[in-house]
Amino acid sequence: MNTRIAALIGLAAISLGSATYAEDQAKPTNQAHDHSSMASKDSAHSKGSQDLHKAMMDGMQEMNSMKMTGNADLDFASMMIEHHEQAIAMSKAQIENGTDPEVKRKANEIIAASEKDIADFKKWKSQHGAANH
Repeated sequence: MNTRIAALIGLAAISLGSATYAEDQAKPTNQAHDHSSMASKDSAHSKGSQDLHKAMMDGMQEMNSMKMTGNADLDFASMMIEHHEQAIAMSKAQIENGTDPEVKRKANEIIAASEKDIADFKKWKSQHGAANH
């Protein structure tokens, strides 16, 4: 009798686990990066916040649409170029609309570092015959 109860409990646990897995699979992936609700926040009604949100979403859309080549080095370089271009766009929006000198300084640092990283990745891609990918 105890074996039957244990078996039933085990089957119930498996069924619940399967249902939870199916629910998880039905949810959009990468929810941590789902910023679609950000536009509804009160702060998003300012031009600066809207510009930041647009820069972020445009970059994420571009990265999501990238075709993977199967070459992890090339794919990484391509995605990082887009990532840094997104960081530059967001930093420029902050500089244009923000007011805090410390944040503006950091945004300028991000632009300089991102431009260098983009140049480095583009150089690497051209040296490896992947400039157009």
